[in-house]
Amino acid sequence: MVVRARLVASGRVQGVFYRATVKDIADGMHITGLARNLRNGSVEVVCECGDEDDFEEFIRRIDIKTEYGIYVEKLVIEEKELDEERRYTKFSIAY
Repeated sequence: MVVRARLVASGRVQGVFYRATVKDIADGMHITGLARNLRNGSVEVVCECGDEDDFEEFIRRIDIKTEYGIYVEKLVIEEKELDEERRYTKFSIAY
Protein backbone atom coordinates (compact mmCIF):
# COMPACT_ATOMS: atom_id res chain seq x y z
CA MET A 1 0.00 0.00 0.00
CA VAL A 2 1.08 3.57 -0.73
CA VAL A 3 0.46 6.41 1.71
CA ARG A 4 -0.58 9.50 -0.27
CA ALA A 5 -1.00 12.85 1.46
CA ARG A 6 -1.50 16.52 0.70
CA LEU A 7 0.32 18.82 3.11
CA VAL A 8 0.46 22.59 3.43
CA ALA A 9 3.52 24.27 4.93
CA SER A 10 3.23 27.87 6.06
CA GLY A 11 5.76 30.30 7.46
CA ARG A 12 8.94 31.43 5.69
CA VAL A 13 8.68 28.86 2.91
CA GLN A 14 8.70 30.85 -0.35
CA GLY A 15 11.83 32.41 -1.80
CA VAL A 16 14.09 30.37 0.51
CA PHE A 17 14.50 27.14 -1.55
CA TYR A 18 11.99 25.19 0.55
CA ARG A 19 10.51 23.37 -2.48
CA ALA A 20 14.00 22.39 -3.67
CA THR A 21 14.89 21.20 -0.18
CA VAL A 22 11.70 19.12 0.04
CA LYS A 23 12.51 17.62 -3.38
CA ASP A 24 16.03 16.67 -2.23
CA ILE A 25 14.61 15.01 0.89
CA ALA A 26 11.93 13.18 -1.14
CA ASP A 27 14.45 12.00 -3.74
CA GLY A 28 16.71 10.65 -1.00
CA MET A 29 13.80 8.75 0.56
CA HIS A 30 12.37 7.49 -2.79
CA ILE A 31 9.16 9.46 -2.25
CA THR A 32 7.16 10.65 -5.26
CA GLY A 33 4.86 13.66 -5.63
CA LEU A 34 5.29 17.40 -6.03
CA ALA A 35 5.75 20.73 -4.25
CA ARG A 36 4.23 24.01 -5.41
CA ASN A 37 3.87 27.57 -4.15
CA LEU A 38 0.38 28.72 -3.26
CA ARG A 39 -0.86 32.29 -3.70
CA ASN A 40 -1.25 32.80 0.05
CA GLY A 41 2.51 32.39 0.61
CA SER A 42 2.42 28.76 1.72
CA VAL A 43 3.68 25.65 -0.07
CA GLU A 44 1.60 22.60 -0.99
CA VAL A 45 3.35 19.22 -0.87
CA VAL A 46 1.75 16.10 -2.33
CA CYS A 47 3.67 12.99 -1.36
CA GLU A 48 3.45 9.25 -1.94
CA CYS A 49 5.36 7.14 0.57
CA GLY A 50 5.98 3.41 0.71
CA ASP A 51 4.54 3.05 4.20
CA GLU A 52 3.46 4.90 7.33
CA ASP A 53 6.99 4.94 8.79
CA ASP A 54 8.37 6.61 5.65
CA PHE A 55 5.52 9.14 5.78
CA GLU A 56 6.21 10.04 9.42
CA GLU A 57 9.95 10.40 8.73
CA PHE A 58 9.28 12.59 5.67
CA ILE A 59 7.01 14.85 7.76
CA ARG A 60 9.72 15.14 10.41
CA ARG A 61 12.38 16.05 7.84
CA ILE A 62 10.39 18.71 5.97
CA ASP A 63 9.26 20.47 9.16
CA ILE A 64 12.35 22.70 8.93
CA LYS A 65 13.05 25.46 11.43
CA THR A 66 16.20 27.49 10.88
CA GLU A 67 17.01 30.93 12.22
CA TYR A 68 17.75 32.26 8.74
CA GLY A 69 16.14 30.97 5.57
CA ILE A 70 13.48 28.27 5.80
CA TYR A 71 11.19 28.34 8.82
CA VAL A 72 8.06 26.17 8.76
CA GLU A 73 5.67 27.64 11.31
CA LYS A 74 2.92 25.15 10.59
CA LEU A 75 2.74 21.88 8.64
CA VAL A 76 -0.83 20.66 8.17
CA ILE A 77 -1.94 17.32 6.75
CA GLU A 78 -4.90 18.36 4.58
CA GLU A 79 -5.66 14.90 3.14
CA LYS A 80 -4.26 11.41 3.66
CA GLU A 81 -5.23 8.10 2.08
CA LEU A 82 -3.98 4.62 1.30
CA ASP A 83 -3.84 3.41 -2.28
CA GLU A 84 -2.77 0.32 -4.18
CA GLU A 85 -0.43 2.15 -6.55
CA ARG A 86 1.44 5.39 -7.09
CA ARG A 87 0.12 8.22 -9.27
CA TYR A 88 3.53 9.91 -9.59
CA THR A 89 6.75 8.45 -10.96
CA LYS A 90 9.09 11.02 -9.39
CA PHE A 91 9.08 14.06 -7.11
CA SER A 92 8.93 17.36 -8.95
CA ILE A 93 8.64 21.08 -8.32
CA ALA A 94 5.54 22.58 -9.91
CA TYR A 95 5.60 26.16 -11.18
